[in-house]
Amino acid sequence: MAEKIYIDDSVLRRKIQKALNGLDREAQGKLLSNLARTAQGDIEGHFDDEQGPGGKWQKSKAATFRSRTKRKRKPSRYPDKTLSDVGDLRKIEININGSEAKVGTTVLYGAIHNFGGRTGRKHSVDMPQREWLYISGEGKRKMHYVVDDRIGVIFGKAGFKRK
Repeated sequence: MAEKIYIDDSVLRRKIQKALNGLDREAQGKLLSNLARTAQGDIEGHFDDEQGPGGKWQKSKAATFRSRTKRKRKPSRYPDKTLSDVGDLRKIEININGSEAKVGTTVLYGAIHNFGGRTGRKHSVDMPQREWLYISGEGKRKMHYVVDDRIGVIFGKAGFKRK
């Protein structure tokens, strides 16, 4: 006959429930805000690196032109950078609503630069894809760290000790 072993895990269950209860709306908001800011920083870095997940972006004719000439319009904040010009596209917006965080741009031309395609008058310009709106592997690792850290705080308040 097999022996039965009973383990009293009631203390552990209470601590886990206390930790889960600790993830109230305020804590969810802090976590979402931290995750969104981490994503925002990662995306903004793509403009400095001028590359997407597939490698370096094709240099834009405008960036090449700006670096060789003086023009009579709003000065460029990033004269030799592709997709940067006056910096509007690289202003990444965060919108947190309840249990959802959105990170992206409100600039209308953001999608054509991200996905590429035909644009301009009579769709006469073939815009190459320069993917900028994505989370890199390093960005994902940082986001995991944010979640792990927050879980550690919540469980710490519930009585769990970190090693």
